[in-house]
Amino acid sequence: MFNDIDLALLNGKVITVNAKETIAEAIAIKGNTILKVGTTEEIKNLTREDTKVIDVKGKLILPGFIDSHVHLGGTANNLMYKERIHSPPFKSLHEILKKIKEKVKQTPKGQWIVGRGNFFQIQKLIEKRYPTKAELDEAAPDHPVALMAGAHLTMVNTMALRLAGITMDTPQPSYGHIFKDPVTGEPTGMLSELFRVLPIPPQTYEEMKKAIKTISQTMFVQQGVTTVHEMGGQSQSVRIYQELISNNELPLRIRLYPVVPRQIGIDCLTRLGFHSGFGNEKLKLGGVKIFIDGGVSGKGAAMYEPYEGEPQNVGSLQMTPEKLNELVMRAHEAGLHVCIHACGDKGQDIAIDAIETALKKKPMKDHRHRIEHAGNYFATSERIERMKKLNIVPSPQPQMLNALGDFLEDNVGARARKIFSFRTLLNKGIKYAINSDSTGTQPEAANPLWGIWCAVARKTYNGKILCPEEKVTIMEAIRMYTINAAYTGFEEDIKGSIESGKLADIIVLSEDITTVPVDEIKDVKVEITIIDGKIVYRKKLP
Repeated sequence: MFNDIDLALLNGKVITVNAKETIAEAIAIKGNTILKVGTTEEIKNLTREDTKVIDVKGKLILPGFIDSHVHLGGTANNLMYKERIHSPPFKSLHEILKKIKEKVKQTPKGQWIVGRGNFFQIQKLIEKRYPTKAELDEAAPDHPVALMAGAHLTMVNTMALRLAGITMDTPQPSYGHIFKDPVTGEPTGMLSELFRVLPIPPQTYEEMKKAIKTISQTMFVQQGVTTVHEMGGQSQSVRIYQELISNNELPLRIRLYPVVPRQIGIDCLTRLGFHSGFGNEKLKLGGVKIFIDGGVSGKGAAMYEPYEGEPQNVGSLQMTPEKLNELVMRAHEAGLHVCIHACGDKGQDIAIDAIETALKKKPMKDHRHRIEHAGNYFATSERIERMKKLNIVPSPQPQMLNALGDFLEDNVGARARKIFSFRTLLNKGIKYAINSDSTGTQPEAANPLWGIWCAVARKTYNGKILCPEEKVTIMEAIRMYTINAAYTGFEEDIKGSIESGKLADIIVLSEDITTVPVDEIKDVKVEITIIDGKIVYRKKLP
């Protein structure tokens, strides 16, 4: 058996991420499984004439990265089919409006022009403001325009408002906010959490298939990601994943978390007996995602106290606490892993309450229900203690520290001075993973090495070291993107570390991130990605 291996990696520094934190030299792979981890001499003795042997020449070998919160379909759609107006590279409104005008020349009248920028872009532009409705009208008088700054805030022009049926008489929705002129009552063109109400035609099936195939390779596989937890998905995305996987065109492993009730009713899952783990190692149902509020950057997260400068705005709930309790209870009873999006302090408390209510009715110690974005903001001692007591898994994003860290006080004031509490969570004995929440909003976020750097360096967009006492070590960050991430999806027995019997999902890096200067971690490249024992990416070296 051990002299019949298909692939051998030799002469490396293998960080196994096993319980003993063993460092090895070489790996033997048979089919899609790791057969043995040991010294180069041991593994070399197991090779046969037709074994593929790779001498990595001292390079660092890690388990494949697991991105435990990502929007693969959204990232693909936004980066392939939306105008990229991120800052950087764009430094001013003038540059952005110029790009919109150029797009107008290429676009038939009446067709939508949609742009994607990044979080708190207002602070990254020379003018320190977003484009006005009038400026977008002037740039595109015959086209509806929607420009997103991050995932929660959208600027639109007059035609877009008209097509969406939004007027001065439109009441404020319960799940978002229409910004209106305080004098005239007219919509200003700024919308929070309302992008989905805009009647923008979706991409075709073939367009989305092309985008997912392309972006999964360039933004994820080539950056060492071997498994993603897909939170939601685009129209027809599950069918696209199935088709691409069956045609050997999508190497990524995908764990699905459809949004209830927005994408699928809880009845559709529970009546047929679906539970977490349905599927196979390539594509399986992970559980369900539920939104209770919006985002802090778009001032849509549910808060106890108003946002800075907006005494009437405390964000909004996307459903009542009673409805959340019902959904969580039904998912919990059905054996469905629950991931609740909750960013605001009020939203997080409602999410914790819902999980606690479900556990009181049906106790279950190892449920691993998650609160997405918990640990980013408002992680008070009381909330952390409640999560620990209830075995709730927080799901924070270190990339947000870099993207938002300089600017959160503009939205929530002093409440933003103790944020991204990574060290505190570890010190409390809470096992959790870090992840990207990639949507294409911050393209760099899809790179786990960028995320690891953010967690270790804690450096903001403007270069400030934010709450340095909350730093984690490089090895802790590696674990959060590998074995801890596997744990959050109940898969630590089959992936997340380099051990005999586990799936052969392995990456080779260009540099040793445990020894390079911290600020160089984000620039290290992936040279080889192996998924299911197959080399699915190999960097062409000069």
